[in-house]
Amino acid sequence: MKVLSLTEPFATLIKEKKKLVETRSWKTNYRGELYIHASMTKPSKNDLEDEELMSLVENKEMNFGYIICKCILVDCVYMTEEYINNISKIITLTIIAASSVLILYVHNISIFLIDMYLLYLVIKEDIRYKKRKYIYERI
Repeated sequence: MKVLSLTEPFATLIKEKKKLVETRSWKTNYRGELYIHASMTKPSKNDLEDEELMSLVENKEMNFGYIICKCILVDCVYMTEEYINNISKIITLTIIAASSVLILYVHNISIFLIDMYLLYLVIKEDIRYKKRKYIYERI
């Protein structure tokens, strides 16, 4: 059985199914069951100060030096410079697309609000016109 050692809190995050991807600088052809070992290395100061990260393992015991769970390795992608650049481009395009949709949404809301305001002005003016017409007819 293969074992992968990770520092805490990342080993616990895998155990709790809150971390589904692990990056490494090496590639493996192995696929299948894999034990996760929480190494004896204490979390870095940066990790401990990262409130968002630490909130994910709040009230969870960290078992330094133990195998804490079993998982299944389903894929391994070699992180070449080209792959990382492609992922960055995809993320950038996704952000641009989402921003465009948001801008169009806000634009449509703006047009709707302007239309409603113009309708209000037309109705208001129509009421004034009818009042004046009524007064002139009575004179």
